[in-house]
Amino acid sequence: MKTRKIGDRTHVARRDFIHTTGAAIGMSSLMAAFAHARPITKTNPAKDPLMSANEQSPGPHSAQNPPLDVHPGWVRSGYDNTPGPKAYYINLEAKPGKGDLVEKFLRDILAGVEQEPGTGPWFGCRFSETTFGIFEAFPDTAARNAHDVGPGGRNFLRSAELAEMLAYPAHLYRLDVMFGKYDVMLGKKVVAG
Repeated sequence: MKTRKIGDRTHVARRDFIHTTGAAIGMSSLMAAFAHARPITKTNPAKDPLMSANEQSPGPHSAQNPPLDVHPGWVRSGYDNTPGPKAYYINLEAKPGKGDLVEKFLRDILAGVEQEPGTGPWFGCRFSETTFGIFEAFPDTAARNAHDVGPGGRNFLRSAELAEMLAYPAHLYRLDVMFGKYDVMLGKKVVAG
């Protein structure tokens, strides 16, 4: 992986990172790697003087994303102004030795999500000892917004715990669900209830 030194900061050349590893890992892992390779800041990558246009990721950090919506312990990006099914991909990077706390935090979110009729499917994922993710889908923007203030989403108000266990603020990426396979979940046929 190429790096370049600018002042006292070393930056990962994401273009080279993508070319060397992008084909070998899945989309979610690549999104987690982006967050791991370049710590999340309050700056807009499109205006970052340390990144030229050809080094910017085509993924979640692209110039088309609106500025980050910054909160204690987490940030959110992406648009929320189109009709149709919605999702969040949430990247969480634990401090060394704090992975168990993040796993418990994900279980707490799941307990809340189970009370939200408009949230699902929901997956808590672990990519490594310190990198975690959540993928959750919603039928529309109203259901995603209800989740934000519901029993699952309210866990992100625990800012002191987030600061204790996370190396960087959790990053919530708003996504539009374009299409998907909905009749099978983890190898089992989904039965309408």
